[in-house]
Amino acid sequence: MTARRTVTFEEVEIIVREVIGDRWNACEPIAPDSCLGYDLELESIGFLALADALCRAYPYLDLAAAFSRLALPQLGEMTVADLLGVLRRAHPCEGAI
Repeated sequence: MTARRTVTFEEVEIIVREVIGDRWNACEPIAPDSCLGYDLELESIGFLALADALCRAYPYLDLAAAFSRLALPQLGEMTVADLLGVLRRAHPCEGAI
């Protein structure tokens, strides 16, 4: 079992940067109010890559349940701070601490 810990903005920023890759200027900051769809230009496949990266980074969180109530347009309008909030509110997977 993996102990649950607080998800930080810095962790999420690193994951988002890895997913975006060369499409984002490394010198430009990703701020809490950066919009995933508009500012960071994530599209459908990018959201899938982000979901995969988040699942690997936080295997102890039930991210499927956390995101199941959101439609793709809502994801596109989500900011990095919104994403961080979803991660922090996510319930642990069954069997995780």
